[in-house]
Amino acid sequence: EYGDTLGLGAFCVIGTMYAARMGCSYVIIMLCCLVTCTGGGIIRDTLLRRPARVLHAHAEVYAETALGGGSAYMLARTMLLPLQYRALAGMMTCVSMRVYASSHDVRMWSLPQFIQKS
Repeated sequence: EYGDTLGLGAFCVIGTMYAARMGCSYVIIMLCCLVTCTGGGIIRDTLLRRPARVLHAHAEVYAETALGGGSAYMLARTMLLPLQYRALAGMMTCVSMRVYASSHDVRMWSLPQFIQKS
């Protein structure tokens, strides 16, 4: 569980960093962050013949934490912080969001949940 969380944090920074270096727009940067983080997990789950965690409504938060880490990296980049601080900001944001979600049993939202409550 913690290895997966640290890997998620590292890959969110890697995907964001390379897309930003290529001069992509913010939306494309966040898409690259998301694909870099979740792509490996989907391949792993597929090879293990498990349902992909990213694609299920009641799974733990995965993509949301990656986007949070990517956004933190971009904020630090906008503030012109050195690379090591940007990477640390992105990774620690992603990891802390994931640890918080795991320890407080936070799950992904789904539209049917909101429809049923109203």
